[in-house]
Amino acid sequence: MIEAANAFRRYVVQGELQADAAMENLSVTREVVELFDHAPLLDEAFALACRLNHSMTDCLYAVLARRLNLPLVTADGKLARKLASLDGLEVRMIGS
Repeated sequence: MIEAANAFRRYVVQGELQADAAMENLSVTREVVELFDHAPLLDEAFALACRLNHSMTDCLYAVLARRLNLPLVTADGKLARKLASLDGLEVRMIGS
């Protein structure tokens, strides 16, 4: 949720979205996004982040996707390349 909130904030600051619309979008996001406790993922994500020299946030998403047997969808080509060798994870590039 923090990343969604930050994205909406960025749109408000850039003048692309009114603050009240951003708040409404955030409210809707809370209703449709399933949240997961990240604590059980931390050790594996930390090891992956160290191994790949990549952010903990992205590695948490990768570990969660792998555990749920879901593809990780990203627009980050650098992340996709780093994760290509990770067993049990399908990575899909946005626009591909």
